[in-house]
Amino acid sequence: MEVPAGLTSASQETLIGAAEWLAGHGPMGVWLVGGPLPSDRVMTCRIGLPEPLARLDRETPPMESRPDLPILTVPAVSGAPNGTSSTERLLEAALQQHDWAIGRVWHQRYQPSPLDLLRYLDVLWPTEKVVVEVDGEEHRGRLKWADDRVRDNLLQLGGYQVLRYPNELVVSDLAGVVDDIRAHLLQRRSLASAPEGLHHAQR
Repeated sequence: MEVPAGLTSASQETLIGAAEWLAGHGPMGVWLVGGPLPSDRVMTCRIGLPEPLARLDRETPPMESRPDLPILTVPAVSGAPNGTSSTERLLEAALQQHDWAIGRVWHQRYQPSPLDLLRYLDVLWPTEKVVVEVDGEEHRGRLKWADDRVRDNLLQLGGYQVLRYPNELVVSDLAGVVDDIRAHLLQRRSLASAPEGLHHAQR
């Protein structure tokens, strides 16, 4: 699908949501050509030319006006950090060093009902029902901020605990973020293993 030029932020979110819906219900792969789209919900990659065409491209005199090469964007791969997010890869590398972090999965689909939008969770501990979201700059926009609140409310109604960390915080205080995740995970595990009476008393 070719991404039209000049899309508003709302239109970009609608387009990405439609692509995610198609990918989740098809099932099919959706490639968005053009862009780039400023969202951590899609992964951006450039497709190189085969060597014969690349050589021809190198040998061809440059034109006065030449458009940029098309950019293909695809959703993040389920089960792994987003390949274009250095922050997600940094967090995963830190979590790999701790036994308590076992059981996590990256970019799992979440759709509480067929009428709800299909959403992807950055990091999920399914047993503890703890969700960690790593937020890039686009999450500061008005529409994205509002959508995040709807998303968090849906997760909380489903019994999930949602932890959000800006990219800047993960980079500047990685140890603090990891320790905060650890504290919440251990608390959830402690509540789950507590005797029923004590469990109700703590709630």
